[in-house]
Amino acid sequence: MEIKLNLIPPNKKEEIKKNKRLKTAIKSEVVLTVLLVGFFIVLLSFRYILDVGLSGEAILNSEIEKADQFEKIKDYNKQFNEANDQIKQIALIDQSQLYWSRVFVKISQLIPAGIAVDSLETENYMVTLSGHADMRGDLIGFKSGLESEDCFSDVDLPLSNLVDKADAEFKIVFKVDEGCLKKQADK
Repeated sequence: MEIKLNLIPPNKKEEIKKNKRLKTAIKSEVVLTVLLVGFFIVLLSFRYILDVGLSGEAILNSEIEKADQFEKIKDYNKQFNEANDQIKQIALIDQSQLYWSRVFVKISQLIPAGIAVDSLETENYMVTLSGHADMRGDLIGFKSGLESEDCFSDVDLPLSNLVDKADAEFKIVFKVDEGCLKKQADK
């Protein structure tokens, strides 16, 4: 008979799971970024190839002056415009992408040693953190840290969470500034 003991504390298990999820999210972002850069490179090479072809067509049209050659140039211009429109749409999508990992990093830097976060929920730009605080002072310090962060506002820690001096369960709700989630917020 074999007995297996799992000596990892529950809060460490959660931390390990969170780290795995964070690594997965970062890997996904890297893969998507590489794909996007590759797509831009392919589009730029197509544009270069089409520009070379177009200049050759322009020389041929000036020498031969055929009407059907001018139609091809119009088609190429239309294709260029469509490709440019697609690139603009991709750039708009990239600019509107939200990067929640920045918020998670800021929160993890603010959590003191006596605080254990059990759950994190987001809805629109509101974040709800639930967990356990060893001491009331740790919880008050955590709330002050959240309030001092520029990316967070409307930090709400109900007074009912501060009743117990030790071993307090808490629930903090705060709003995340949209600018902190955007790509240009990276400094």
